[in-house]
Amino acid sequence: MARSKMIFLARMKEQQEEEKDEKSMKKAKTNKKRKRKRGLLIKCHKELHLSQQLNLLLVLLPNLTSNALLVDAKDEVEKINFSITVVANCDMKKQQYLFEAIHGSSVATYASSVATFDSYVAVHGSSVATYASSVITFDSYIAIHRSFIETYASYVAIYGASVAT
Repeated sequence: MARSKMIFLARMKEQQEEEKDEKSMKKAKTNKKRKRKRGLLIKCHKELHLSQQLNLLLVLLPNLTSNALLVDAKDEVEKINFSITVVANCDMKKQQYLFEAIHGSSVATYASSVATFDSYVAVHGSSVATYASSVITFDSYIAIHRSFIETYASYVAIYGASVAT
């Protein structure tokens, strides 16, 4: 009796340990998925002015993980050599700020104007494509009616010959 209780308790312990192992494995998998979703957004190696560094830090602070920002400080006061790896989910506005902080606002403005032009082309390109397809349809319409007219002309030629006969 006592032996069967011991065997039962041993099996229960093993089952509990297996359940704990399964739970820990599930947690590890979800943690890996979360890390993968964040991904590497930006990896750059630049020399930045102090104003740009401040802008960059203001943008990045909410998105940083513990080892995301690596700074190699040199003796220079004006410049610091940044090696930045941002691990974050960053919306478009923050990405634009980040771009401005690294490259300067004029480049970012140019990039946004190019993006606007691309979206304009995307919108108006569809109307051009529609116009082109309507022209093609019209051409095929003309081709069909031309063949009809040619058929009619040959019919007249045949009928005219029979009348002449």
